[in-house]
Amino acid sequence: MRTAGLSLGLALLCLLRAEAEGLGALGLDKSKVIRSISGKGREGTTPPCSSGLTACPCCQIAGKWHIIALASDSESYLQKKDELKMAMASITVLGEGDLKVSFAIPTPEGCKKSEAIYRQTGTPGEYYSSERGNKTAQVVDTDGKTYAIIFASRVKDGKTLHMLRLYSA
Repeated sequence: MRTAGLSLGLALLCLLRAEAEGLGALGLDKSKVIRSISGKGREGTTPPCSSGLTACPCCQIAGKWHIIALASDSESYLQKKDELKMAMASITVLGEGDLKVSFAIPTPEGCKKSEAIYRQTGTPGEYYSSERGNKTAQVVDTDGKTYAIIFASRVKDGKTLHMLRLYSA
């Protein structure tokens, strides 16, 4: 049973890696962003949001999440990936539909915490932060309750890096 679970996890990571490479090489297909929005928040209510959308993407991803899988082309991530443990993210909707994202990442040196404000870009499900480098995050898919797939990119030292994350409640 354990072998089957590990094999399934490895297959998922390989799939996410391939998906991240495809999204990075071709650009994200905007027509496929936010494919499964139900209009309800994680707790069954829609937080206040001024996006004007009936199925607000920011309200779909508000709450506490575990990052259970990720794929990246970042050399620093690839070097440290074997040491990493499951990270947590807390996403809060701010006024105007912007997001406050808080991460707690267990490391060998202790829990590393970070926080950033992501502003809407004008495209539903897409956010931007200029804190600690230019970063974008796009909600690729979510059911608003059990999972969310986020495609993130950032520019570091003149190179664009990509990461695809699978969040679970």
